[in-house]
Amino acid sequence: MIAILVGLMMKNGYAHEPTPGNNEKVGATIIVEAHRDLEIYVAPIKISIQSSVVEAVVSDKSVFSYTNSFWRNAKVRNKRGAWEPIIMHHNVNVYDKDTIKYAWDDCDYIADHKKCGYKNDHMTVETFITIDDHQITVNMILFDSSMTVINQSTYTSQSKVNWIRQQEISVVQQQGMMGSQTMTHMPKEVLPLKWLIPTNLMNKHIHQAALGLWLGAKID
Repeated sequence: MIAILVGLMMKNGYAHEPTPGNNEKVGATIIVEAHRDLEIYVAPIKISIQSSVVEAVVSDKSVFSYTNSFWRNAKVRNKRGAWEPIIMHHNVNVYDKDTIKYAWDDCDYIADHKKCGYKNDHMTVETFITIDDHQITVNMILFDSSMTVINQSTYTSQSKVNWIRQQEISVVQQQGMMGSQTMTHMPKEVLPLKWLIPTNLMNKHIHQAALGLWLGAKID
C-alpha cells in the first residue's frame, strides 16, 4: 500500500511553488491510496452435507494455502495480446478473513465479501463443497473485481456400492432304486442388500480443485 500526499498551488491552471509575500492560499491536500500488486481474497469454504455416513473434515485454511501455492500457474495477457505467466508481470498478495483487515479495513468482508472485492478492486475465490451418500463435489470459482467469473474448477469422487444377493438356491441330489434324483430348493426372492463404501472428503479434493482453477485462469 502506498500513500501519496500532494500539496499544490494552482494559478492559471499550472502548479507553482509559493513565493515570499505571495498571498495565495495553498490548495487542498489530496490523499491517494492504491495497491501496486494484484490481490486475491479467499472466502470461507461453504459446505453442504446431506449424508450421515461420509466423513467431511477439512482445514478452513486449505483453500487459502493452495491459492498461495498455485496462483503462479495463472496467465496474463501481454501488450502483444499473447498469454504469459503471471509472475512475469505481477506479484500477487493472497488474503483470507483473518488477514484481509490488514490490507483493507474499510469494508466488512464477513458480511459481503463480493461487495468488498468490487469496491477494493481485487479478485475473489469462492469454494462450495456438496456431500451426499454417493458423491463429493468441490467447486471453486475465481471472480475478477467486477464479479465476472474468470475461471472455475470442479473435482468429484464417487462412493462405491456393492449389492449382496440374499436369495440362496440349494440343490440336493438323491440316489434311489429308481436312479438319481435332483431337487432344487428356491425360496421366495428378496431384495439384495446394499453395501455402501462411502468416499470421504480429503485434502486431495481441495488440492485438485485449486490446481485446476489456477492452471486454467487467464487474467486480462
